[in-house]
Amino acid sequence: MRKTNFVTLTFLCLLVFNISLAQTNLILKFKDGTEKSTSLSSLDKLTFSQNNLVLNYQSAGSDSYAVSTVYKLIFGTATTIHQVTDDDESYSFYPNPADQFIFLKNVPEGTVKVSVYKLDGAMIKSIELNSVNEQIDVSQLSSGFYILKINNKALKLTIQ
Repeated sequence: MRKTNFVTLTFLCLLVFNISLAQTNLILKFKDGTEKSTSLSSLDKLTFSQNNLVLNYQSAGSDSYAVSTVYKLIFGTATTIHQVTDDDESYSFYPNPADQFIFLKNVPEGTVKVSVYKLDGAMIKSIELNSVNEQIDVSQLSSGFYILKINNKALKLTIQ
């Protein structure tokens, strides 16, 4: 279970880092309730070393955090940590794993942007839905793991 969480966190982090270049801050939320905000412009790179998340800064310094203590990584445009909100909306979809279609669950009404990314960060599908009851065709995807981005929330998608 711990290895699965680490792998999932790694893939999500890599994906979000690749697709969120327009964002200005990296916010780390820890399991103990604390938060740390870092300007993306000050980061040289973000890596994983053994069981640690390592932030390497352009100023040649670095910070290291045990992956097991990190609850959430957020890439945002907030200017201070207090502007970041965790709306706890539990977007989801079903079925997962899927082979033909998926359906969204608990998404806000109105237009919803849905994107599917390969684990290397390449976007392979992007659609806008006006109704949360619409199905999304995933039959053309090869078996494997993908990231489903609903508005700005990333979820793991498994295709059989």
